[in-house]
Amino acid sequence: MHKVYENDDVMMYFKKRYCHCCGNILNRKRTERIIYKGDPEHKAYCTISGKYKPYGDILVIGKAYYCLLCNKYFSCDAQGEIIKAQKYYKKHIVTKEEIMTVYNMEMQICLRNILKLRWILSIPVVGAIICLFYIFSGKLNIYTEDRDAIKLVLSSVLLFAVMALIIKFVLLFFNNIDFINNYTHWFMLIPSLFTVNIPTLWYINHNFKNE
Repeated sequence: MHKVYENDDVMMYFKKRYCHCCGNILNRKRTERIIYKGDPEHKAYCTISGKYKPYGDILVIGKAYYCLLCNKYFSCDAQGEIIKAQKYYKKHIVTKEEIMTVYNMEMQICLRNILKLRWILSIPVVGAIICLFYIFSGKLNIYTEDRDAIKLVLSSVLLFAVMALIIKFVLLFFNNIDFINNYTHWFMLIPSLFTVNIPTLWYINHNFKNE
């Protein structure tokens, strides 16, 4: 069986973490779980190195937090949300409701931020890259679906190509003007670049504006 090692919280080796149920200092524990072929997350573990390798069942070996007093395990992701609530309320023991309250507050901030970031889409290509990174690498990822990023990139490339072809066709009517003939590529490139960000703008308005 293929093995994958993961650790989502490197700081667990340097900082003390506290159980949100009793306030006790948490220990680190090795965890093992099997990702079966056909599971929704199986493909993600087949492309860790950047190249797809069709593995069978995968043994994922990682680290989690463990409370000796409560006999409870907390994943790195779950403890990450707990830490934010503990910092916000300035106490080690926090309820699930308090954890969820802080999580929802941060989610609302992320939603406001992505709407503010729309102005950066006025910068061709770079604006789309920044917005897509913010969406797919953070909390807003829960609002996305599988392959959304790929679809956005492909639609941007397609729109760029279509616009370039349209401009090229229009310029054929002005082929008797030397200035246009000398700078045809620039006339095609510059306007086309400004269309690249349109799919990202539509995606943000469609997915986040009414949340």
